[in-house]
Amino acid sequence: MLKPQLGARPSPFPCILFYSQANELGSSQMNRGFTLIELMVTLAVAAILAAIAAPSFTRMIEDNRITTQANDLLTGIASARSEAIKRGVSVTITPKTNDYTNGWCVHDGSAAAACTAGGINTFRDHEAYTQVVFAGDNDQAISFDSFGAADAGRVITLTPPIAPAVTPVSAR
Repeated sequence: MLKPQLGARPSPFPCILFYSQANELGSSQMNRGFTLIELMVTLAVAAILAAIAAPSFTRMIEDNRITTQANDLLTGIASARSEAIKRGVSVTITPKTNDYTNGWCVHDGSAAAACTAGGINTFRDHEAYTQVVFAGDNDQAISFDSFGAADAGRVITLTPPIAPAVTPVSAR
């Protein structure tokens, strides 16, 4: 601890140095910073942590992509059911080119009705999915009657192209 000198203002807090006291410590202790070695060690530790976290982050992005696309399909199924009840007619969600991977549309009428983009009977048109694989009843349309009841239960499974993770979507 520094001894107060004559004429120097004593510090009420021993851990805080006034400017006049700091000058007495010398310039070597005032200009202390990081050395190049300390900086390189810190960067090496950060790089190691980033390399460990990268595979987990990739998996998280893939899981979120599948969840988002499953929710899009569920929203389409719910809107088809809602439109059927609201309009009092049969409404169908039909896969484009016999596969939900290529997109789908919600339209009034039976499953045999054409899914024309911008057509007068199309309520919702969804673009093709990317980086997802459909399995199960992915080539069959889902129809709802005017009371909102589905014609039959369908199970559509969404998976990433490589990984075996499964997110089933069911319209019952």
